[in-house]
Amino acid sequence: MKGLVRIGKIVPNPFSESAGEMKEWYHVKCIFEKLERARATTKKIDDITELEGWEELQDDDKELINKHVSGIQPLLPLALLFWGL
Repeated sequence: MKGLVRIGKIVPNPFSESAGEMKEWYHVKCIFEKLERARATTKKIDDITELEGWEELQDDDKELINKHVSGIQPLLPLALLFWGL
């Protein structure tokens, strides 16, 4: 949907012969639900402002992500996409 924030997790690209990377895109709520089930040894981020595109987010979107981060720290590396902007 246009105007919705998505969070992308960078993963190995299974479709590439050169073993490149690709992004798996999730709604904010969906990525954090997935991360709640992640292994305890999963690498975490230290600073949410390290997310690609963080500075371009609206305050409402930052607040939404911060609420989720306070409960669980997401995987690295992550990126943000502003759908339809």
